[in-house]
Amino acid sequence: MSKIDLREFAKIELAPRPTLYRFFVLQLLGAAATLLVCPQFGIGPLGGGHGISAWVMRYGDLACGSFCGLVFFGFSTLMSLSVMRREEAFWLKRNQSFILSSVFIVLFGLLMISKVGLSVGSPHESFSYYVAWIMMGLLSMFVMTKVTTLWRLS
Repeated sequence: MSKIDLREFAKIELAPRPTLYRFFVLQLLGAAATLLVCPQFGIGPLGGGHGISAWVMRYGDLACGSFCGLVFFGFSTLMSLSVMRREEAFWLKRNQSFILSSVFIVLFGLLMISKVGLSVGSPHESFSYYVAWIMMGLLSMFVMTKVTTLWRLS
């Protein structure tokens, strides 16, 4: 893409509410899809067990939390930004700090509420598991936002 095109993208102003709504719904769908194959805080996967995370669990809480945060937020962010229009993806990247942090907090809260409401848990949940999950979740959202928008703009 030429420099002129990038400057045009930089000028784009979208209506925040519909763009954020679309992003949040897509994030929610992507996150729910990960629960089909990988448990998060004891919720999921289909058929029970530990799904694709079984092999990483043996490496401890830090590895398990990091992997789960990466899968949950990395996949949902990649899916969301791949489906959205290029202008929307670029706008989200430009405003990512507030948006991604807000979406992260809401999804984390929903998982915690679901966990308490369903009375489920995992033997690998510890303080270090939560710290690793949160750190890798935030990192994967920011990295996937940058990678996806660079890919979409090329």
